[in-house]
Amino acid sequence: MKLCCLALILVAGAGCGDLEVWVTPEEMLEDPALAGAIAASGFTYTLGDSPPNIEGFYKVNGTTTASSDPNQLGVQIDSFYCYLGQDGRHIESVETSSGYSSWGPGLFITGTSNTFTVWKDAYPKGSCSAHTNVLLTGQLRANGFDAESLTVVLDGNCGVPPGTWAVRMSTFDFLQPCVLDP
Repeated sequence: MKLCCLALILVAGAGCGDLEVWVTPEEMLEDPALAGAIAASGFTYTLGDSPPNIEGFYKVNGTTTASSDPNQLGVQIDSFYCYLGQDGRHIESVETSSGYSSWGPGLFITGTSNTFTVWKDAYPKGSCSAHTNVLLTGQLRANGFDAESLTVVLDGNCGVPPGTWAVRMSTFDFLQPCVLDP
């Protein structure tokens, strides 16, 4: 429960007020770097106005399966993710992995039935920060969801060239709701 509470505190105190940018999925698709990465990777996304509710705290395990940077292939993902505040097309999320947290001022969810895409215009916090677009397409299962994600670096100070992309296949196992203890 402490990780979940920590994640919620990060959402509330992440400094989102500094960036009042809400980039919609349609606007994200206009970015040449994202469009190029989608074409190069073969990534598919789901549009639609009736996505399933994915709120919850998840244990995430995955692997980088494709990348424009060969050094990223096979990299393992072991993280926790919290999705909360889903309302129509808007959703909030926090990822915590080895002390690294990322947040985004514009998070949207699109989809229909049991299939969805989360659209995140992200500004990770930490010693290495880069403006990225993250798309996560998932299919619900009994206790979580299976997902493919595409991360594209737009700019930053990490020594990673803009336009670099990676595709990850992950399982999100539901642990509990994301709630603060009173």
